[in-house]
Amino acid sequence: MLINGECDFVAKKGINYQAIQVCYVLTPENSKREFGGFTTIENDVKGCEKTIITYNQEIKDDNVTVIPAWKYFYYEK
Repeated sequence: MLINGECDFVAKKGINYQAIQVCYVLTPENSKREFGGFTTIENDVKGCEKTIITYNQEIKDDNVTVIPAWKYFYYEK
């Protein structure tokens, strides 16, 4: 399988960028594709924050944040 490094969304606030992948659930079958989506953006934008938004999974490591949609879009007024 060829992964072309396509990212779902890129957000910019000031000088900071965030690359965003969206999937319902991160599985061993689709994780290579979802994480591979950051390949091109890593080459183009150094220090870009990388996030995968899922239905209900949460994983935090040094490289990629996996966060459930409700938590990603939650904000206090």
